[in-house]
Amino acid sequence: ANVETRNDVTFFAKNAIDGKFGNRSHGSYPFTSWGINQQKDATLTIDFGRSIQTDRVNLLFRGDYPHDSYWTEVSICFSDGETIKVATTDTLEFQSFYFPEKMTSSVTLKNLKKAEDTSPFPALTQIEIFGREVITCT
Repeated sequence: ANVETRNDVTFFAKNAIDGKFGNRSHGSYPFTSWGINQQKDATLTIDFGRSIQTDRVNLLFRGDYPHDSYWTEVSICFSDGETIKVATTDTLEFQSFYFPEKMTSSVTLKNLKKAEDTSPFPALTQIEIFGREVITCT
């Protein structure tokens, strides 16, 4: 990630991959999330360290409303440069995005478009990327 809120462990990027789904509050365990500190060009990259095949990304936004905001659009970018733009909502449930199976070594979230509301605090509670190992025979 290129940003985290206030160097506070409850808002570290690693929280978005820790398997904890508490998203109805913020600022203390177990309500951890990736906070972007109101940075408009915030990005989060998941690097697998190898190629994988994937066809689905799930996003779970923090929803401590009305304190929180949310993103209405997110770009999902792959290591080959391909980008998929997805529309998102303020749901408290996972939002699932399916696409044709893709080989990639990383997934980056960027171009996070904040909702036009009064809160300056959108945050990501969890990202899940579904796929499988790429097996090569020699």
